[in-house]
Amino acid sequence: TDLFELKLQSLKETAAAYIHIVVKSGVKATMHEHILNKDFTGVIIDIALEEHAEVTYIADQRHEKNQFVIALRRAFVGKEAKMKWIDIAIGASIANSSIYTILEQPRSVGETYGLFYGRETQFHDITHTTIHVAEHTESNLKTHGVLEDMSKTIYRSLIDIREHAFNAVGHQKEETLLLSKSAQISSVPDLEIANNEVSCSHGVSTTNVDDESLFYFQSRGMDTETAKQAMLQGHLGSIVDMIENEALRADIISDIIRQT
Repeated sequence: TDLFELKLQSLKETAAAYIHIVVKSGVKATMHEHILNKDFTGVIIDIALEEHAEVTYIADQRHEKNQFVIALRRAFVGKEAKMKWIDIAIGASIANSSIYTILEQPRSVGETYGLFYGRETQFHDITHTTIHVAEHTESNLKTHGVLEDMSKTIYRSLIDIREHAFNAVGHQKEETLLLSKSAQISSVPDLEIANNEVSCSHGVSTTNVDDESLFYFQSRGMDTETAKQAMLQGHLGSIVDMIENEALRADIISDIIRQT
């Protein structure tokens, strides 16, 4: 599928926007969103997927250090349609990103893959939620993060299975790598289940990189910075690899390396 560019830019330093996208029945599309404002941006993006539509939406949040961004993105998924989010959170002084996927019709699918990388005093507030309304719906939430210096992230994830969403399947997993003793992660996974005919799982893990871990790499000829880059790329790589566009994938990887 072609890559559709959605670049959000205002002539003013601050901006707010609402965007509504309808994806017609049977259409397959990949969208790349990039917010270019310099100061404060608030945006709401709604996507409605009709029957059998498939959308991959890349929320490319590689912001300047002084940016303050609040973004709410929602998908309303029709019968046998599939919504795939790739949420890239790098940069910004403060970034608040919320993604909601509402599986409204039978056999609809929602996938949310997230990546966050915090440095210095950056703060990310991330929410990933999937709501199962109809029967035979499926969801998967997977996020990997790396924090160093004095950066902080709050990550909230929720799978909400409603009363009539029989035979729903939902999974969530979040993994964070801490490269500094001063970095902080607060993970809040949650399940809300209103019927018994479901299959669900959730998990969270946090790994602290200690001197022993660095020594393993240093004993193989790597200096400290190269060792950190190797661990960072290894941890975030599985999420970046979800991006099928080779040029965009390479650009994000090089940007991550540049900031280490």
